[in-house]
This record gives sequence, C-alpha cells and structure tokens, in this order.
Amino acid sequence: MPSVRNWCQAMQRSAEGRATLSNILHDCQESRLPSKTLKEFFGDIALAWNRRRRTQLPETIQRSVQLSKPNDYCCKGPDISGDSVECSRVMSLADLIEKNIDVAKIPFAITGHLTNNQVELLEKFGFSGAATNTMRTARPFAWVTLGNKFSVIYAGTKTANVARKLLGMTHFQKDEHLVEIRYPKGVFRSGGLFAPTFLDGCPSLVYRSTVSSDGWGRAVDLDTLANALPEAVHEEINFTDDFKLRNLGRLKPLARPFDWSALLGTFKYPWKASLYKVLVPYV
Repeated sequence: MPSVRNWCQAMQRSAEGRATLSNILHDCQESRLPSKTLKEFFGDIALAWNRRRRTQLPETIQRSVQLSKPNDYCCKGPDISGDSVECSRVMSLADLIEKNIDVAKIPFAITGHLTNNQVELLEKFGFSGAATNTMRTARPFAWVTLGNKFSVIYAGTKTANVARKLLGMTHFQKDEHLVEIRYPKGVFRSGGLFAPTFLDGCPSLVYRSTVSSDGWGRAVDLDTLANALPEAVHEEINFTDDFKLRNLGRLKPLARPFDWSALLGTFKYPWKASLYKVLVPYV
C-alpha cells in the first residue's frame, strides 16, 4: 500500500518514529496482534496520511488514528489474566486526587499539595467512600505492573525514584509525588489484562515490545536499558474503596538523561528502510 510505505518513510526520519516502527515490526513478526486489527490500523493510517500528510507529522497522524478508535486500538495484545494476578499502578498523587478522589468525602481539607502525613492517613485508613471514576489514562486504558515485584522498590529509601527507573516513566521529570495503587485481588479473574503492544505504547521513545516467558511485557530500565519490571494494560475499570494506596514519596531529579538513541540498538528488530517488505503481508 503506497500510502503506508510513504508513512513509514516519513516515520523513519525521527528516533521516535524508528522506535515505533521497530515495535510494529516486532508485534507483527511475533504474532502479538490479530491480523484484522493490523489490517484496520494500516488502512486507517493510509486514509489519515492521504488527508493530513501536508499538515501533520507522521507520529501525530498515528496518535490521532489511535485516539479516533480507542476501543479498537488498545488492549489488543495477548491475554494474561488470572485469578492470582496481583496488580499495582504507579501514578502521581496529583492525578489520583484530581481524577479518582471525591475530595468532599476526605476527612481532612486539601490546600495545594497534600502533606506526607495526609498521604499516610489515606494509606492507613483507605479511601473511606472517596474513591470515584475509573482507572485510565488519557486513553481508556491503564498501565500496571505485578504487585509482588514491588519488594525491589521498597528495599531502599528512594522508592519514587526506583519506581520511575524500573517502570520506564520518563514522563515524570519534576518533583511529583508518586503513589502505588494496589488493585483488589481477583479483579482480572475473568479476563481483561493484556500484554502491551505498539498500539498501547507508541509512538514513544521509551516503549519496547517484548515477549517473555510469563506473558507480561517489560518496562525499560532508564539507566541500563535492560528489561525491568513487568508491565501490562487493561481497559478502564471502576475505581473503588477496595483499591489500596501505598506512599512512594517525592521524586528527585533524574541521575542522568535517558539515552533514547542507545535504546534504538536494543530492539529485537531494529528498523531500517529495507524492512518495509517484511511488513507488506500485514498491511
């Protein structure tokens, strides 16, 4: 399809685009997405490229395609649900308060940033009827990790920094206060937890599609670029008092800038222009 080829040629001019194309090639080669989903994605890319190529970057076109059909283009990877799965989500305290807490039902007044003592009250006593809305990001899904892997984070004192490093969370650059949200046991007993694919993680300079023995994806360690903590995605679910909070504390500045250029060399299928022919059967 000429339009998809031209979109790929435009994408490969940026590091973010090459990372995305590497992930697309990986997920196609490793059969991590239904062929129908891939055909639909590339068809939508072709239509959007023909309409917007003169006014939008190719990465922006991909984002707009995925935003236009949120239920078609998220959580389509391999199912990894199970009765014994214990999940946790790391998020900023500010986002939690803004999106998932009914502040009128909290037994203390919030003025600006919460104090550490107030966070510890939420950790100790729970949400007490203040939990509201759904767990999601800007798109209708959320990222989680395996809760039983958090021992490596709580082993030290700089827990927020370690969580950011081992979950590849480069979007946290300021002194945000991070928290762990622990999901109720059995919430994914009947399904709904998926290994992430490029449709969830891209366009991005830090996401890397991975096939692992346990079925989970793997975040990128921001220091070593090795595989770090397990990661998965789920469609938005109701946030209730059954969820629990654990305080991670405030972030410090990154010890070193994230080396996104070095990351490109770590992909299983590093992108180069000649590899487009490998994508053709999926388009």
